[in-house]
Amino acid sequence: MGRAMSTDRVKKLFAICMTGISGSGKTTIANAVSNCLKKRGVSVEVLDGDETRSIVGDIFGHSKEERLKMSRINQAIGFYLLRNKVSIILAAVAPYEAIRSQFRHFFGVNYIEVYVKASLATCAKRDTKGLYELSSKGELENLNGSNDIFEPPGNSDIIIDTERLSVEESCAMVIEYLYDNKYIN
Repeated sequence: MGRAMSTDRVKKLFAICMTGISGSGKTTIANAVSNCLKKRGVSVEVLDGDETRSIVGDIFGHSKEERLKMSRINQAIGFYLLRNKVSIILAAVAPYEAIRSQFRHFFGVNYIEVYVKASLATCAKRDTKGLYELSSKGELENLNGSNDIFEPPGNSDIIIDTERLSVEESCAMVIEYLYDNKYIN
C-alpha cells in the first residue's frame, strides 16, 4: 500500500466481487478499499447488495431464483459504471457458484473474486442486522450459511479471513493484488 500512484492511476478497469455470508465483513472491506483508491484519484463505486436490493424497491426475495435475478441487476449497474470508466466493488453474498460464474463470465478479464471468509459463529456474534437471531427463531428463511446453503468459492483470486485479519490488513491485500496484477499503478 505504500507505493506511489502515478497520474495515470488506472491501467485497466476492474469489477471486484466480495462474496461471503452476512456479517463476514464484505461491505466494511469494500468501503475501506474504495476509500483508499478514491484518495489516490481512482474512480470506483461500491455496489452493496442490500442497498441495491432496497433501491429497486425490495421486489426480490431471497430464494435462489430471486437472488439470480438480483445478480443480473448488479451486473447491469456494473456494466454502466464500467462503460463510464468507473471500476466497481460489489459487496454481495453471491451464495451460489452459479452467480459468481455469471459475474466471472459477464465481466471477463475485469473480474476479481474476493472471498471474505468468517465462520458462522463469528458472523452470528457480529449480527449487526439481527438476521441470525431471526433465523434461529424460524422467522427468517433463506439466510445463506444458516438455514440456506452458501457454496464457498473454490477459485477466488483473494481469500480474506476476517477472523484473523483487520480491516486495514484486508484492504492492503486487495490493493496489493490490484498493483501486482497491473489494474492500478
